[in-house]
Amino acid sequence: MYRLATLPRAEKHFAKLPQKTQQKIFIALSKLANNPFNRELNIKKMVASKQSYRLRVGELRVIYEMDTKSKAIFILDIDFRRTTTY
Repeated sequence: MYRLATLPRAEKHFAKLPQKTQQKIFIALSKLANNPFNRELNIKKMVASKQSYRLRVGELRVIYEMDTKSKAIFILDIDFRRTTTY
């Protein structure tokens, strides 16, 4: 199981979301922490960065980096998809 660490920017965006949306993201992040290579999740590697990934949860995107050596996932941002998201 991987450890999740959230940056303040992601926490701020998460807190502004409706309760139901927060629950969906929490469930997706729990699945990600259990198995970051889960094919059930909609994950894609970011083109611009070698270490960043995005997890799609409905209209929202969770941007994260993963360190397989220390088994840690760093949540960088949670935001709606638009031109400034990535």
